[in-house]
Amino acid sequence: MTSRTVTLVLCTGTTVHGSLPPLHVQQPWWQEAEDVVAATVREHGLEVTVLRLLDVSTQDTSEGGSVTYLAETASRPGVPLAAWTGPDPVGDHPRRASWARPGGPASDLAWADAQLFAAERRPVGAPVQVRTWNLSSLWRLGTTSGTVWLKVVSGLLGPEADVLELVGRTRPGSVPDVVGGADGRLLLEEVPGEDLYGAGPDRMTGPARTLVGLQSELAGDRAGLLGARLPDRRSGDVADRSARMVDRWATRLERRSRDRLVALVSGLQERLAAVAACGLPDTLVHGDFHPGNVRGTATDVRLLDWADATLGRPELDGLRLVGAMAPEDRREMRERWCGAWQEARPGSDPARALALVAPVGAVLAAATYQ
Repeated sequence: MTSRTVTLVLCTGTTVHGSLPPLHVQQPWWQEAEDVVAATVREHGLEVTVLRLLDVSTQDTSEGGSVTYLAETASRPGVPLAAWTGPDPVGDHPRRASWARPGGPASDLAWADAQLFAAERRPVGAPVQVRTWNLSSLWRLGTTSGTVWLKVVSGLLGPEADVLELVGRTRPGSVPDVVGGADGRLLLEEVPGEDLYGAGPDRMTGPARTLVGLQSELAGDRAGLLGARLPDRRSGDVADRSARMVDRWATRLERRSRDRLVALVSGLQERLAAVAACGLPDTLVHGDFHPGNVRGTATDVRLLDWADATLGRPELDGLRLVGAMAPEDRREMRERWCGAWQEARPGSDPARALALVAPVGAVLAAATYQ
């Protein structure tokens, strides 16, 4: 595994102080902040909050390399700093995430403290910043009655608190318990156990069956799905979004790729109609169902991270799950996912549905993120 060489440009409010000497941390993933904060305390005795990425030396978030962040401190630190000569790091942008701005994380933590106070729980120890990136911010908070997690998401993602309430009501014990949630902020009880990164079909069959059963049941709960304010990604919406994406970007592709993409998208409505004819319903879609978004013990497993949830085609979750497996495990995982749907919806043809969706999964994801 590669590591990161981290440079922190320090600010207090909109005042930029300069940059610390490079630090070395083991985790390569750019969004991980906990080890960066710990290294800064260890090397300089300085408490910081990482705000956002400023510069990188590679193009892959998992490759580590040299990474520069903007970080906030309470006041100008009493350690030597190099002058920062790059672009203004505290200049605002209308699309910048709230937690990437000076003062943003403090506002999020104040909201969490208010939620805990209302629940008659008191903080224990200092909050721990775990992650910050363009999609979300994540903190771990100790309390007098156990650990909670503060998650903040951008407006790009769906109303996760509403989704968790719907899922928890439909399948109790299948998702983390919610302490509070509002305006993109979510306070969750900790889930004991471990994240299932790298898990194969044997470990993921149970969670997959839980999700399939939930999706089959919720397909008949129109009021519940609409009440969760899910982004609508059913066939008509998706086809229109995909066509607009092609109009905007296709000219940047070389001709053969462009022609194939145009042909694929022009037949998308008919393809999705064929998918629907396979017998699986429009329903709640997790949106990022892979082993890393499942956590628990041998007897208690919860499905995490519903920020990408939509109303649409459940085959997309099957496609994501199968693709997350090691190559030698994909066929087995596909068969088990299909078996779960055949039990939930006798007479359906999930294998054909998954095959029809497979060529367009990336197109649908790209259209969503446009």
